[in-house]
Amino acid sequence: MNIYDSVTADDWPVFDETYYTGVAAQQENAAQELFTVRATTVGGATVAYTLRAADAAYDGYFSVEGATGVVSTVAGRPLDYAAAQWHHLVVTASAAGLSTDAVATVTVTRDASPVFAPPPSPLMVAASHPAGVVVYRAHATSHTGAPLLYSRVDPSSDEFAVDRDTGDVRTTVAPPLSLGAQTLTVLATEQGVGGLSARQTINIEVYDVAGNAPIFTTPAYSAEVPERAPPGYSVCVVKATAAAGAEVAYTIAADSPSRDDFAVDAASGVVTTTRMLDAPALLQLVIMATNLDVSAPTTTAVVGVVVMETATSGEAPVFAPVPDPVRVHVTWQQDATFYTVYATGSGKLQYVIDGGSTLYSLHGDTGELSTRRALQPTDVGTNYVTISATDADGLTADMTMSVEIYSGSLAYPEYTEPYYTAGVREGLPPGEHVVSVEASVPAESVEYDFTEASLSFHIDPNSGDIVTLVELSYDVQSLHYLTVRASVTGQPSLYTDVLVSVFVTSYQPPVFSPVAPLVRVADDVTAQTLVYTVYATHGGAPIRYSLRADAAMFAVDPTRGDVSTRVAPPLLIGDYVITVRAEDSLNSALYADVDLNVEVYNAAIVVEYPRFDQTIYDATVEEGGAAPQPVVTVRAATPGGDSVMYELNNEDAGYDGYFDMVENTGEITTLRTLDYNDMPLHTLTVTASNEVEPDLQDVTVVLVHVTEMVVPQFPCSQCRAEVWEDADVDSEFYTLTVTNANSFPNLVYAIEDDDSGGMFSLSNVAGEAVFSVAKPLQTGDYSLTVSATDGAASSLTSLSVRVNPANRPNFAAPSYNASILEVAPAGSYVADVWAVSPLGNLVTYRINKGNENDEQFEINADSGIVSLRKPLDREIYPWFYLNIVALDSAGSQVTFYVADINDNAPVFPEYNYTGFIWEGMSHGEQVLIVRAVWLLDREKRSADLAEENGFFPTPPTSPDPNSPLDREIQDEFSLEIVAEDNAGSGGHVTITYLVITIGDINDNAPVFDVAMETSYIISEADGVGTVVAKVVASDADAPLPSPNAVVRYYMLYGAEDQFQVDRITGDVYVSGALDRAAKPSYELLIAAYDCGAYQQLNDTITLTVDLTDVNNHAPYFAEATHAVSIVEGVAGVFVTKVTAVDLDDGLNLPLLYSIQDDVTADFVIDPADGTITTKRALRMSEQLAYNFSVYATDDTALWDMASMDVLVLLEESNLETPTFAADTDSVTLLEKLAVDTLVYVAWAEDGDVRR
Repeated sequence: MNIYDSVTADDWPVFDETYYTGVAAQQENAAQELFTVRATTVGGATVAYTLRAADAAYDGYFSVEGATGVVSTVAGRPLDYAAAQWHHLVVTASAAGLSTDAVATVTVTRDASPVFAPPPSPLMVAASHPAGVVVYRAHATSHTGAPLLYSRVDPSSDEFAVDRDTGDVRTTVAPPLSLGAQTLTVLATEQGVGGLSARQTINIEVYDVAGNAPIFTTPAYSAEVPERAPPGYSVCVVKATAAAGAEVAYTIAADSPSRDDFAVDAASGVVTTTRMLDAPALLQLVIMATNLDVSAPTTTAVVGVVVMETATSGEAPVFAPVPDPVRVHVTWQQDATFYTVYATGSGKLQYVIDGGSTLYSLHGDTGELSTRRALQPTDVGTNYVTISATDADGLTADMTMSVEIYSGSLAYPEYTEPYYTAGVREGLPPGEHVVSVEASVPAESVEYDFTEASLSFHIDPNSGDIVTLVELSYDVQSLHYLTVRASVTGQPSLYTDVLVSVFVTSYQPPVFSPVAPLVRVADDVTAQTLVYTVYATHGGAPIRYSLRADAAMFAVDPTRGDVSTRVAPPLLIGDYVITVRAEDSLNSALYADVDLNVEVYNAAIVVEYPRFDQTIYDATVEEGGAAPQPVVTVRAATPGGDSVMYELNNEDAGYDGYFDMVENTGEITTLRTLDYNDMPLHTLTVTASNEVEPDLQDVTVVLVHVTEMVVPQFPCSQCRAEVWEDADVDSEFYTLTVTNANSFPNLVYAIEDDDSGGMFSLSNVAGEAVFSVAKPLQTGDYSLTVSATDGAASSLTSLSVRVNPANRPNFAAPSYNASILEVAPAGSYVADVWAVSPLGNLVTYRINKGNENDEQFEINADSGIVSLRKPLDREIYPWFYLNIVALDSAGSQVTFYVADINDNAPVFPEYNYTGFIWEGMSHGEQVLIVRAVWLLDREKRSADLAEENGFFPTPPTSPDPNSPLDREIQDEFSLEIVAEDNAGSGGHVTITYLVITIGDINDNAPVFDVAMETSYIISEADGVGTVVAKVVASDADAPLPSPNAVVRYYMLYGAEDQFQVDRITGDVYVSGALDRAAKPSYELLIAAYDCGAYQQLNDTITLTVDLTDVNNHAPYFAEATHAVSIVEGVAGVFVTKVTAVDLDDGLNLPLLYSIQDDVTADFVIDPADGTITTKRALRMSEQLAYNFSVYATDDTALWDMASMDVLVLLEESNLETPTFAADTDSVTLLEKLAVDTLVYVAWAEDGDVRR
């Protein structure tokens, strides 16, 4: 139904462009000129321009000069990239009372670098850390969500490294680390849009742990927490010790990622939850330990907490709350994931989307909701999607969510969480805080309320804090669903869901499975050796295990029940009774104890006890299987290899005879068919005996879990369908699908029983049962039994089919058309509809659909006359499609048609038309709806061409009329449109023109010039700013003002902060001091990205830069003093050879050696190779040692010479013959001299020293 203006166009303003674009920088206070619009009239009338934003929230941010058409941003109203990346404007050109609109898009560019999370100052690192320990994570966030690349810049030492992908800072050397202050600068670079980077300098203080800081028992702890566990749930215990038994206090680090989710007891180190946690999740907590006796640095440990999913078998899955609506922008392309649905249930869930969805697809395993095709402007609006989740038990839950496809940038409030969960214990007094919701809009205040009044909860309208109004009861209601609305005056509201769980404490203690009568442990086992595993079950909260007696040598895992040794060998030989307690984690009064008898024996004395290879065996058997079914094989062995015999006992009363065991192999099988509903878990004990010494035994436990058989699940046990008696043979009338079809890829449907005599048939189509008419129908009710099977599992359902008599009313015409002036008053006639019952029954009428817009039409239920209920406004609703139902009929989609005499030519409302469509669209996509109308007639028929949607010419350069449009081939099409009301004589024809502009999408990546030089040689002396090369890439997309062909250049890898590339010009220049000795060559990976608004394409090129040497290094000796010994008395003897090092290369490398002037009479040095020899014969009698300096310098003498002290020690040589003082001598002796009387001293001299 067309509603048209009563004024006929004469001389409309016509814009020179059909679509305008501009680019504005964000956060710019000054006015920015964006583009200029121009419009003219045939008569040359003066044109005035006005402007408005498509999103009313941005009125006042843009302006247009009324006379010139220059469009600019408004000074003092900066744009925010984070709030909206583009803005749609409507510019109106007016002349002589007539006006025309043009559309423009302004893209907001950003210039915001990634932002680092603040580091601790200083970062305390223990000197005792081994290599590879993560001491910190440098984490940055990109404003665009682009992935980041981390690198190390200017470290003060090589003791730390940065992980390229995660930003983890690790130690790289063996302990101890260098004590004192160090700095590390981390660079985070975007790998996508913009490629901006940011730096963070980390001040590291390496401290000595000896006697000062506490030491944790382990640097990292791990724990598991069940989802929705109440606040106060015990997670783990951290433990640190300090020297001399000093007291240690525990706190959570201020920058810990999950600080608000946990608490730690300062004295005991017990970590507990502060709120209920959602699964699945992996959380991280940083705990600090401080020595209270000394002013010492703290030590940190990391706690990793896994939040585990829990589900109760037999309960249907539960969907997590979903935002209403989920919003998707119209520019999203095919296969773009925009939301993930999540449900909890038994086992792995499978998700299925309503088969009627043509816009969206759903990943069956992950719940990711994606676009099935590229979205179009015609998709804008809200639609609904139904999603099913089926768990491992075959139970199904459905959820319907609304999806809004939008084209503007609405100022919706943004919640901090997509939905909120909380837990409250029952019985607490009113006023208990439950949870706080938070939403924000820039520069606006948000008010909160519930969409439906709650008798149990209250929300503060300003803070979003939710508290209880009454004492909650688990028995009355265990789950509360609340919907919170966040509102801003003059803006759309946004909703979120809050799920509040009421917890009740179980009144039943845990129950232990049987334990072995004796557990034997050798005295030589190491600490943390698994001894035994106890197992307890409990219907309520999770169980915590602890030891109550004989805990000195043993420990128990608090969550798994693993009993292990806790001391180094040897263990004390003897018999011990270990009491293990299983405790309700929510109520310590509910517990059970079990005694474990442990014998620690001397490993040196071999006793032929059998020993099972497992303390507990877990086995799984599917219900319904025919006996015998294999369960598990247990194995035990003795040290000497004696044969072992096995005996089976069923600990479950009344279930003897359900299992059997082969006594010499340990193989266990079923004797009966098991039933999950009868007994889901069987507990067996097996005794292994030494066949030689039967008194030597060991016992183990076998837990047999019976799994429920998964069968196809029909959505209904009594399904119903209807079909008309006159339905054609082979016509389809009903489709049936099992809800867990994803679990049965080879599913086959069949009709097992049919009382209709074969009137219906079934076809298997893509996993669905499609029912069709097999032969002419007869009225009545029929029953079919339908099966679904995959060969192993099967199920049945009943389908009731009603064949309705073919007596439904028939409309006189399949469709009707009508038109009415927008100035027509209420009560004006619109059209008549008429339907006849074949049986002559009374027919009544009603409007079924299409009247939702303010209910502007009404129909007389008896006569079928449609009339106007309220006046119309063509500028708001130019046409309506009403669906009229004749009661007792199936309803027929109709538009109104009223006969007319052909006395008026069709009139196009516009003088000419402009259309716009993005390139890449396929044949058949809608461009524009063009309609011609007739004036002043109560009845008319529409022009044949008026309803043509998406009329495309075939691009002249494309041989395939169905090929997508390509702006790079042809960017504009001009069409002539003819409206004719009657092809015969007396008909009328009106012509208008349509110019279709093909908009550019970013479908071409930048391409580097293939002829570009990629190898360059520069001097290491080239300073910062020296241009090395120029890279150039071109993009085939549309030029400015479109950003798609704007190319920006980024340095990706290899520069090591020594080179950079100018983002705009592509100039590659030196950005840091070069040193050929440190790195002689660089491989630079450079990317060219375009600036497309929604996707950024790129190309890369690698440049090689080699450095030539300059004389910028002084020579140096490896040692300050060199000592050598030579024999005295020989001239020209080799003393030593000295060698200096120069990091320069080529002509700058040769060195000249010289010697201290005052020893040149004694020594000589070869100036080329540094060989030192004696110039004369040196004598120890003259001097025992010589100490002098040698020098090295390069040829250029641009650097100070290097020097080294040489110490030469002389060694004695035997060159002289001894001589007596006289050649002859005589002595006179007296007789009778006593023995040993000195009678003479002989004296000789030798020229050699000390001889």
